[in-house]
Amino acid sequence: MTGPTSSNTSAPTVSPVWLVLIGIASVQLGAGFAKSLFDDVAPTTIVWLRLATSVLVLVAVLRPRVRGRSREDWMVVLAFGLSLGLMNWAIYQSFARIPLGVAVTIEFIGPLALAVLGSRRPRDLLWVVLAGAGVLLLGFDGDHLDAAGVGFALLAGGSWAAYILLSARTGQRWQGLDGLAVASVVATVLLTPLAIGIGGFAKGGQFNAKYANKMMRLRLLLQFLAVVLILLFVFLRGKFGGS
Repeated sequence: MTGPTSSNTSAPTVSPVWLVLIGIASVQLGAGFAKSLFDDVAPTTIVWLRLATSVLVLVAVLRPRVRGRSREDWMVVLAFGLSLGLMNWAIYQSFARIPLGVAVTIEFIGPLALAVLGSRRPRDLLWVVLAGAGVLLLGFDGDHLDAAGVGFALLAGGSWAAYILLSARTGQRWQGLDGLAVASVVATVLLTPLAIGIGGFAKGGQFNAKYANKMMRLRLLLQFLAVVLILLFVFLRGKFGGS
Protein backbone atom coordinates (compact mmCIF):
# COMPACT_ATOMS: atom_id res chain seq x y z
CA MET A 1 0.00 0.00 0.00
CA THR A 2 1.20 3.45 -0.84
CA GLY A 3 0.63 6.19 1.65
CA PRO A 4 1.11 9.93 1.57
CA THR A 5 4.68 11.07 1.29
CA SER A 6 6.05 12.72 4.36
CA SER A 7 8.18 15.83 4.04
CA ASN A 8 10.60 14.30 6.55
CA THR A 9 11.28 11.32 4.29
CA SER A 10 11.54 13.14 0.99
CA ALA A 11 14.71 12.39 -0.92
CA PRO A 12 17.25 15.21 -1.22
CA THR A 13 17.35 16.90 -4.58
CA VAL A 14 20.30 18.30 -6.49
CA SER A 15 20.19 21.99 -7.34
CA PRO A 16 19.35 22.61 -11.02
CA VAL A 17 22.33 24.96 -11.17
CA TRP A 18 24.70 22.11 -10.31
CA LEU A 19 23.01 19.85 -12.84
CA VAL A 20 23.52 22.49 -15.55
CA LEU A 21 27.17 22.97 -14.61
CA ILE A 22 27.80 19.22 -14.60
CA GLY A 23 26.10 18.89 -17.98
CA ILE A 24 28.14 21.75 -19.46
CA ALA A 25 31.41 20.29 -18.17
CA SER A 26 30.53 16.84 -19.49
CA VAL A 27 29.58 18.09 -22.94
CA GLN A 28 32.65 20.30 -23.32
CA LEU A 29 35.10 17.67 -22.08
CA GLY A 30 33.59 15.13 -24.46
CA ALA A 31 33.72 17.60 -27.35
CA GLY A 32 37.34 18.45 -26.61
CA PHE A 33 38.30 14.78 -26.58
CA ALA A 34 36.37 14.09 -29.78
CA LYS A 35 38.03 17.02 -31.59
CA SER A 36 41.42 15.51 -30.80
CA LEU A 37 40.39 12.43 -32.81
CA PHE A 38 39.50 14.28 -36.02
CA ASP A 39 42.87 13.48 -37.60
CA ASP A 40 42.01 9.77 -37.42
CA VAL A 41 38.20 9.59 -37.47
CA ALA A 42 35.73 11.75 -39.36
CA PRO A 43 33.36 13.98 -37.34
CA THR A 44 30.30 12.20 -38.74
CA THR A 45 31.69 8.84 -37.66
CA ILE A 46 32.37 10.10 -34.13
CA VAL A 47 28.83 11.47 -33.83
CA TRP A 48 27.39 8.19 -35.07
CA LEU A 49 29.46 6.16 -32.61
CA ARG A 50 28.32 8.39 -29.73
CA LEU A 51 24.67 8.03 -30.69
CA ALA A 52 24.93 4.29 -31.34
CA THR A 53 26.55 3.76 -27.95
CA SER A 54 23.80 5.74 -26.22
CA VAL A 55 21.19 3.67 -28.06
CA LEU A 56 22.74 0.42 -26.89
CA VAL A 57 22.72 1.63 -23.28
CA LEU A 58 19.32 3.35 -23.24
CA VAL A 59 17.41 0.61 -25.06
CA ALA A 60 19.01 -2.19 -23.08
CA VAL A 61 18.38 -0.50 -19.72
CA LEU A 62 15.04 1.22 -20.30
CA ARG A 63 13.41 -1.18 -22.79
CA PRO A 64 11.03 1.56 -23.98
CA ARG A 65 7.43 0.63 -24.63
CA VAL A 66 6.44 1.30 -28.23
CA ARG A 67 3.20 -0.66 -28.21
CA GLY A 68 -0.07 1.25 -28.58
CA ARG A 69 1.48 4.60 -29.44
CA SER A 70 -0.58 7.14 -31.36
CA ARG A 71 0.43 8.79 -34.61
CA GLU A 72 1.01 12.03 -32.72
CA ASP A 73 3.36 10.27 -30.29
CA TRP A 74 5.45 9.00 -33.16
CA MET A 75 5.50 12.33 -34.99
CA VAL A 76 6.79 14.11 -31.89
CA VAL A 77 9.50 11.55 -31.12
CA LEU A 78 10.60 11.41 -34.77
CA ALA A 79 11.00 15.19 -34.81
CA PHE A 80 12.84 14.97 -31.49
CA GLY A 81 15.21 12.39 -32.95
CA LEU A 82 15.78 14.51 -36.06
CA SER A 83 16.70 17.55 -33.95
CA LEU A 84 18.99 15.42 -31.76
CA GLY A 85 20.86 13.96 -34.72
CA LEU A 86 21.09 17.24 -36.62
CA MET A 87 22.30 19.14 -33.54
CA ASN A 88 25.13 16.70 -32.86
CA TRP A 89 26.12 16.29 -36.50
CA ALA A 90 26.17 20.02 -37.24
CA ILE A 91 28.19 21.05 -34.18
CA TYR A 92 30.83 18.40 -34.87
CA GLN A 93 31.09 19.59 -38.46
CA SER A 94 31.65 23.05 -37.02
CA PHE A 95 34.31 21.76 -34.60
CA ALA A 96 36.23 20.42 -37.60
CA ARG A 97 36.40 23.89 -39.16
CA ILE A 98 36.60 26.52 -36.40
CA PRO A 99 37.85 26.56 -32.79
CA LEU A 100 35.73 24.58 -30.35
CA GLY A 101 35.08 27.50 -28.00
CA VAL A 102 33.93 29.74 -30.84
CA ALA A 103 31.66 27.03 -32.26
CA VAL A 104 29.97 26.40 -28.92
CA THR A 105 29.56 30.13 -28.31
CA ILE A 106 27.84 30.61 -31.67
CA GLU A 107 25.70 27.53 -31.07
CA PHE A 108 24.41 29.09 -27.86
CA ILE A 109 22.61 31.71 -29.95
CA GLY A 110 19.86 29.10 -30.53
CA PRO A 111 18.75 28.54 -26.93
CA LEU A 112 19.47 32.22 -26.21
CA ALA A 113 16.97 33.28 -28.88
CA LEU A 114 14.50 30.78 -27.45
CA ALA A 115 14.94 32.34 -24.01
CA VAL A 116 14.24 35.80 -25.46
CA LEU A 117 11.05 34.61 -27.13
CA GLY A 118 9.86 32.78 -24.03
CA SER A 119 10.71 35.45 -21.48
CA ARG A 120 7.96 37.52 -19.86
CA ARG A 121 9.81 39.30 -17.05
CA PRO A 122 12.16 42.28 -17.48
CA ARG A 123 14.69 40.62 -15.17
CA ASP A 124 14.85 37.59 -17.44
CA LEU A 125 15.48 39.81 -20.46
CA LEU A 126 18.35 41.49 -18.62
CA TRP A 127 20.08 38.14 -18.09
CA VAL A 128 19.49 37.23 -21.72
CA VAL A 129 21.05 40.52 -22.87
CA LEU A 130 24.10 39.91 -20.68
CA ALA A 131 24.43 36.36 -22.03
CA GLY A 132 24.11 37.69 -25.57
CA ALA A 133 26.88 40.19 -24.93
CA GLY A 134 29.06 37.33 -23.73
CA VAL A 135 28.33 35.42 -26.93
CA LEU A 136 29.46 38.39 -29.02
CA LEU A 137 32.60 38.97 -26.98
CA LEU A 138 33.66 35.32 -26.94
CA GLY A 139 32.52 34.25 -30.37
CA PHE A 140 33.76 37.03 -32.59
CA ASP A 141 37.30 38.07 -31.78
CA GLY A 142 38.16 39.52 -35.16
CA ASP A 143 40.01 36.46 -36.47
CA HIS A 144 39.04 34.95 -39.79
CA LEU A 145 36.43 32.24 -39.33
CA ASP A 146 35.49 29.61 -41.86
CA ALA A 147 32.03 30.48 -43.19
CA ALA A 148 30.95 26.84 -43.32
CA GLY A 149 32.05 26.32 -39.73
CA VAL A 150 29.99 29.31 -38.58
CA GLY A 151 27.02 28.08 -40.61
CA PHE A 152 27.19 24.62 -39.07
CA ALA A 153 27.37 26.19 -35.59
CA LEU A 154 24.26 28.27 -36.32
CA LEU A 155 22.49 25.18 -37.64
CA ALA A 156 23.42 23.35 -34.44
CA GLY A 157 22.07 26.27 -32.42
CA GLY A 158 18.74 26.20 -34.22
CA SER A 159 18.56 22.43 -33.76
CA TRP A 160 19.37 22.88 -30.06
CA ALA A 161 16.41 25.26 -29.67
CA ALA A 162 14.16 22.76 -31.45
CA TYR A 163 15.57 19.99 -29.24
CA ILE A 164 14.58 21.94 -26.10
CA LEU A 165 11.01 22.47 -27.30
CA LEU A 166 10.57 18.92 -28.57
CA SER A 167 12.08 17.47 -25.41
CA ALA A 168 9.26 19.01 -23.39
CA ARG A 169 6.61 17.74 -25.80
CA THR A 170 8.16 14.27 -25.86
CA GLY A 171 8.15 14.15 -22.07
CA GLN A 172 4.42 14.84 -22.10
CA ARG A 173 3.72 11.90 -24.40
CA TRP A 174 6.36 9.32 -23.47
CA GLN A 175 6.93 7.95 -20.00
CA GLY A 176 10.24 8.64 -18.27
CA LEU A 177 13.20 8.43 -20.63
CA ASP A 178 11.43 6.23 -23.18
CA GLY A 179 11.08 9.15 -25.58
CA LEU A 180 14.78 9.95 -25.39
CA ALA A 181 15.69 6.33 -26.04
CA VAL A 182 13.48 6.14 -29.13
CA ALA A 183 14.68 9.55 -30.34
CA SER A 184 18.28 8.36 -30.02
CA VAL A 185 17.40 5.39 -32.23
CA VAL A 186 15.91 7.75 -34.81
CA ALA A 187 18.99 9.97 -34.79
CA THR A 188 21.31 6.98 -35.15
CA VAL A 189 19.36 5.51 -38.05
CA LEU A 190 19.27 8.86 -39.86
CA LEU A 191 23.05 9.27 -39.60
CA THR A 192 23.87 5.67 -40.51
CA PRO A 193 23.97 6.20 -44.31
CA LEU A 194 26.46 9.06 -43.89
CA ALA A 195 28.61 7.17 -41.41
CA ILE A 196 28.78 3.99 -43.46
CA GLY A 197 28.80 5.59 -46.89
CA ILE A 198 31.39 8.35 -46.66
CA GLY A 199 32.20 8.82 -42.98
CA GLY A 200 32.02 12.61 -43.29
CA PHE A 201 34.63 15.09 -44.42
CA ALA A 202 38.03 15.92 -43.05
CA LYS A 203 38.96 19.28 -41.57
CA GLY A 204 38.59 22.06 -44.11
CA GLY A 205 35.91 20.19 -46.04
CA GLN A 206 38.24 17.92 -48.02
CA PHE A 207 37.20 14.30 -48.20
CA ASN A 208 39.79 11.90 -46.84
CA ALA A 209 39.70 8.39 -48.30
CA LYS A 210 41.01 6.77 -45.12
CA TYR A 211 37.69 7.54 -43.43
CA ALA A 212 35.94 5.17 -45.82
CA ASN A 213 38.22 2.17 -45.49
CA LYS A 214 36.69 -1.26 -45.38
CA MET A 215 37.50 -1.93 -41.76
CA MET A 216 35.69 1.18 -40.54
CA ARG A 217 32.68 0.36 -42.68
CA LEU A 218 32.60 -3.17 -41.31
CA ARG A 219 32.74 -1.97 -37.71
CA LEU A 220 29.96 0.55 -38.29
CA LEU A 221 27.83 -2.02 -40.06
CA LEU A 222 28.24 -4.54 -37.24
CA GLN A 223 27.27 -1.96 -34.63
CA PHE A 224 24.27 -0.92 -36.69
CA LEU A 225 23.17 -4.54 -36.92
CA ALA A 226 23.51 -4.81 -33.15
CA VAL A 227 21.19 -1.83 -32.76
CA VAL A 228 18.70 -3.39 -35.18
CA LEU A 229 18.71 -6.67 -33.25
CA ILE A 230 18.05 -4.90 -29.96
CA LEU A 231 15.22 -2.90 -31.50
CA LEU A 232 13.72 -6.07 -32.94
CA PHE A 233 13.86 -7.67 -29.50
CA VAL A 234 12.18 -4.65 -27.90
CA PHE A 235 9.49 -4.56 -30.57
CA LEU A 236 8.69 -8.27 -30.25
CA ARG A 237 8.69 -8.05 -26.46
CA GLY A 238 6.27 -5.13 -26.54
CA LYS A 239 4.06 -6.81 -29.14
CA PHE A 240 3.90 -10.33 -27.77
CA GLY A 241 5.55 -10.40 -24.40
CA GLY A 242 4.48 -8.51 -21.45
CA SER A 243 2.32 -5.88 -20.05
